[in-house]
Amino acid sequence: FEAGGQDYIIKPFSSQELLARIRTHLELKASREALRSYARELETKNQELNELVTELGIVAITDYLTNLPNRRYILQRISDEIGRMKRTRSEMALLLADIDDFKYVNDNFGHNCGDTVLKALATTMRSCTREQDIIARWGGDEFLLLLTDTDVAGAWTVAQKIASVFETEKFYEQDREFSVKISFGAVSYDLDVDLDANIKKADESLYAMKKRGH
Repeated sequence: FEAGGQDYIIKPFSSQELLARIRTHLELKASREALRSYARELETKNQELNELVTELGIVAITDYLTNLPNRRYILQRISDEIGRMKRTRSEMALLLADIDDFKYVNDNFGHNCGDTVLKALATTMRSCTREQDIIARWGGDEFLLLLTDTDVAGAWTVAQKIASVFETEKFYEQDREFSVKISFGAVSYDLDVDLDANIKKADESLYAMKKRGH
């Protein structure tokens, strides 16, 4: 047994006993192999399940059209950033973006064309912001940007950069060419009021910009 043996028989031995013991060990070997195979299968299934859970988690926080984070995700990140602001006394700005006359685009060029415009704006905003900034589709044709360590002046600089790039882009539908303008509202996050109040301030800033006609 110390040398690795698993069983023994004593001479003189019976052939029936020998065959019975051999059959037993063959069955044990088959059982062990079946268990190892089952364990490998379970491991594979577990890995697939973990990947599926991860994928579902990503889907739950991602806008299906633009592949940007969605409202749920950015609200959580804002909440996290509020905690950091309180600890470090850092700044945070919110920048709300809205496509001007987007209903006109959908009505006159079709919803597929409208989707193209939304995706193009998402691409432009990614290219004009830092890696640590969060860009989310807030809803419809509105986007919300979380700009860390940034004041309202910095937010307007980002807005101007996005607008200058995006508003020169040309779209084409049925041999018709058109361009799109966007409006922005920006606020430095105020810890003395809640998130809804800060969003409302950004919204008011956006519509003031629209009334001024940029």
